[in-house]
Amino acid sequence: MSDNKIATRYAKSLLSIAKENAVLELVKNDIESILVVINQNRDLSNLLNSPIIKTEVKLTILKKILTGKCNATTEQFVLFVIKNSRESHLVAILNSFLALYNTEKGLEKATITSAIELSQSNTEAIIKQLETETKKKIILEKKLDRNLVGGFIIQIGDKLYDASLLNKFKNIRKELILN
Repeated sequence: MSDNKIATRYAKSLLSIAKENAVLELVKNDIESILVVINQNRDLSNLLNSPIIKTEVKLTILKKILTGKCNATTEQFVLFVIKNSRESHLVAILNSFLALYNTEKGLEKATITSAIELSQSNTEAIIKQLETETKKKIILEKKLDRNLVGGFIIQIGDKLYDASLLNKFKNIRKELILN
């Protein structure tokens, strides 16, 4: 079974259980925290992906990390994933859960990359415009890339809007080469 199918299947189950137990927000917050820990800790990431390390060892370590810091539903779910030898899919499962949560709540994640730091008023105007176009509440992640020279790139879902000077320079160069 593909990574995406596994992730979606487990994520849907977690979403259903969290809604049923009325702990959806707690589970979402736990999932975000767990992803931060995994992404910032290479050793933990390697542990989860290692076929050499036994499941019991992984369970012991994850229990120590999660106990008392996560909601019981989240802890039981993560341990369930490991017991079923799906730990190498854990990050994909957790990301899939967040995507399903966003869909459930009518949220859309967008990333804006700009050459300079955007002002608060510019950020608010962009969010308002994106919310009008998508008819969803936007969660905006801002990134800086000095290579853009000027302008910005917005990625929302599978759509990309490139209004950067770098892109415009590339397009002019292509035209000049073709002519």
